[in-house]
Amino acid sequence: MDNGSLPQALVDRMIKTTEHLARQSAQEKEREEIVCRLLASGMAASEISLRLKIRADEIRIIESNNIKIKIPEYTRTYKARVKSRERVKR
Repeated sequence: MDNGSLPQALVDRMIKTTEHLARQSAQEKEREEIVCRLLASGMAASEISLRLKIRADEIRIIESNNIKIKIPEYTRTYKARVKSRERVKR
């Protein structure tokens, strides 16, 4: 082992930890996006909690963090999609 190098076991452990954190972050982002889309569609936090098995407190936190930008964007997209479907039905 050189004086400036790290042991291979430590490097391997750091890589595994980094990969785990990246997967966890991606899962949290995906969950946040799903919750925001459901809130934008008008679904109540209690119903989202039951369907996704997420605590209602977590849903309220996600809602408060995204109430200004992400949820309104999803609401506009949702309303446009509904209007498009209505036009197709006619």
